[in-house]
Amino acid sequence: MPKQNVVSWSAMIAGCAHNGSVDEAIELFQQMQQENVKPNGVTFIGLIKECAISASLDHGKWVHAQIIKAGLETDVVVATALINMFAKSASLQDTQQIFDKMKVHNVISWTAMINAYTEHGMYVEAMNAFHRMQQEGMEPDPVMFICLLKACASLQEARLLHAGIVAAALESDICVRNGLINMYAKCGSVMDARNAFNRMPERDVVTWSAMIAGLREHGHGGEALEIFHQMVSEGIRPDNVTFVAVLCAWHIDEAEDFLNKIPQVPEAATWRALLGACRTHGHVKLAEYLLVLEPDDFAVYVLLSHVYATAGLCAKAVSLRKLMEERGIKDGSWSQLD
Repeated sequence: MPKQNVVSWSAMIAGCAHNGSVDEAIELFQQMQQENVKPNGVTFIGLIKECAISASLDHGKWVHAQIIKAGLETDVVVATALINMFAKSASLQDTQQIFDKMKVHNVISWTAMINAYTEHGMYVEAMNAFHRMQQEGMEPDPVMFICLLKACASLQEARLLHAGIVAAALESDICVRNGLINMYAKCGSVMDARNAFNRMPERDVVTWSAMIAGLREHGHGGEALEIFHQMVSEGIRPDNVTFVAVLCAWHIDEAEDFLNKIPQVPEAATWRALLGACRTHGHVKLAEYLLVLEPDDFAVYVLLSHVYATAGLCAKAVSLRKLMEERGIKDGSWSQLD
């Protein structure tokens, strides 16, 4: 390009950052400054997002310092991105300071701050922030409610939040409803979780898994199995999370039988979710079936070796190692099979 402006520099910096080259993106930023091109909010957003993904606190603090120099720390979009970045970098103090310095807050910045609290287990602070936001006349959106649903610690609070969701006409949002099921189960009310589940006009695999997990966690193993039967009969394909939720209330042979009856062949990852139970119950046959599904996956060999060890089948473990050698499957250290 004969001439680069802030737009082209920002695009190049964002491209490097997006592809994981944070150091290179920072070098480009410094070169941009040397050429007297003034950065804007867009310039920093790409850097901030990558620092958040990599959870690099050192890089994040450097970028923050440059933002202060550019006089953009109170820009609502830039500041919100900084809040998300520092929250992921486990620096809640920086997160709070940036939020407090903002001249104007919108629902996105409030959501970012509340989510930062929930990620650090500060549920009381999250709910207090929500009440302050309401006092300022701000209307929550589905994303905020999903964050708040994680923060509820009592059934009374949960029902009040549910009423707020209804008042905001957001109960039909499937992600919000899934959060309601998890929230009620966490607060100890299987009945409320089941009511939320029954009122849902549509359900996805997350919905079913949440309901199964909630029932199982409160000792309703039989009902959890009934829900799983219903899920399969309605043609919903279980995933890893579903099986992890159901296995604690389930017999391993029945799990295998259901997997075999599903019209579509389950992904190997779904079968792999059963291997923990296979090891506990010494279910060698089911564990060996996974090897047929993924014959080139080193992790499968390691898992199967543990099943053999638990079952006392040392000879099979040795044969498994030889099979790996024959197939040329390697992964740094053989000690993982010991």
